[in-house]
Amino acid sequence: MSTQKFSFEEREAIWTAYDKKCMYTSGPLKIDNFHIDHIIPEEYAWKKIEFKELADSLGLGDGFNIFGFENLVPCTPNANLRKNGLLFETNAMLFYLNIAQSKRSVLLKA
Repeated sequence: MSTQKFSFEEREAIWTAYDKKCMYTSGPLKIDNFHIDHIIPEEYAWKKIEFKELADSLGLGDGFNIFGFENLVPCTPNANLRKNGLLFETNAMLFYLNIAQSKRSVLLKA
């Protein structure tokens, strides 16, 4: 379970930036019933060595923030609970991270 908390405004901004759809299923999301997933699981924030190795292998750079918009996506509760703390295969992870990065500037303005 995530320790990161989001305000209603942050949740609404993420929901809107992704066109009110689940990142993983493309299905519609209701504002009062969606999760915000960390593409790279939040637990890696406390696994410094493993995170550094992962970030280096993905070419993320030192500024990557596990808790930042570049790692957060809206999804259905079922998709998030199925994913849990798993890492995606490298190509899938890069795909999702690239989409999240493209939404980051919009979310920072919100």
